[in-house]
Amino acid sequence: PAIHFLSSVDAFERERLLSELNPATTVLVLVSKSFTTSEVLAHGHRMLAWMQQALGEEATRQRLLAVTSAPQKALAFGVPEEQVLAMGEWTGGRFSIWSPVGLTVGISAGADVFERFCAGGAAMDEHFRDADAADNLPLIHGLLSVWHRNVCAYAARGLIPYDSRLRGLPGWLQQLQMESNGKSVNRDGATLKLETSPVVFGDCGTDAQHALFQAFHQGTQVVPLDFIGVIRPAHKDSDAQQELLSHLLAQATALAFGRNEDETRAMMQAEGKTAEQIEFLLPHRLMPGERPSSILMLDELTPENLGMLLAFYEHSIFVESVIWQINAFDQWGVELGKVLAGQIQSAMNADSDKSSQEIANLQGLLLHIRQLSS
Repeated sequence: PAIHFLSSVDAFERERLLSELNPATTVLVLVSKSFTTSEVLAHGHRMLAWMQQALGEEATRQRLLAVTSAPQKALAFGVPEEQVLAMGEWTGGRFSIWSPVGLTVGISAGADVFERFCAGGAAMDEHFRDADAADNLPLIHGLLSVWHRNVCAYAARGLIPYDSRLRGLPGWLQQLQMESNGKSVNRDGATLKLETSPVVFGDCGTDAQHALFQAFHQGTQVVPLDFIGVIRPAHKDSDAQQELLSHLLAQATALAFGRNEDETRAMMQAEGKTAEQIEFLLPHRLMPGERPSSILMLDELTPENLGMLLAFYEHSIFVESVIWQINAFDQWGVELGKVLAGQIQSAMNADSDKSSQEIANLQGLLLHIRQLSS
């Protein structure tokens, strides 16, 4: 079956889907730990009305599932009790793929694939728990990340997968890293003296080389990178795969060693540049090097290896949180924006009694939105 995700409150994607989907062959899966997530409920109510209009209430109930730690709220929404999958209250959203939240993986790829994926995650869990420190991959990676952040003072880190199937990985790591460890107080509430989460970003393979790597090689900010490669691809073009992996290894090498003045002069002389051209171009074509990166190479992209990779990063993030003495499993910073959004939405309503004057610094913009929306 085709799987569609509605994660943003933006209605554009939902409205596009409604014009394409058949309600008689559509199943609605509502995933919310608290079952109060505004994005989920907003889409859920509208999808529910769309299905009920076409199928009736009882047939719609048969096509409605929920994954939540608040089953009573799902029942009140109208989800049949036997179609509510309970997840633990202790399960953080960004760590929840191993829970019933992974239902969509089972639906799209099959239960056996999801079990293999979970087995890979469990294998990395055991490695992290049992391996000696010198051989413990998540521990070493977490320590290296703290070294880069607190000793070297690098404010960002990049994730560059050289396989298009891993295109979503940088966005996943963004949330895992920044929502978990983007804190400024420790577990006891005391202000931290160390910098915590770096800014995480990235893109896929050679696309990233064109978009990002100029700054990585010659920019004023040093950005540690994780390169992720897959040796055996899911296609038969071995020449293309060799070229792809060559680019990965070349970028890591160039970042590490750069190009010094003698090498740059010799290169331009071989290109036939004049002495005057060489002197002018020399500072522009030097590469400082000494820019750190790590290479994580998968033999192939199997469910087990993907599970190991995600668990590897989860444990690495946890290592950081232990050293920084912060709680990686809360996200209070997300809450303030949600509270303010509710207040601002009330002020946006032209019929609201709430004056836009009550919303600091937004009076003019709210008035303009009201005028165009009326």
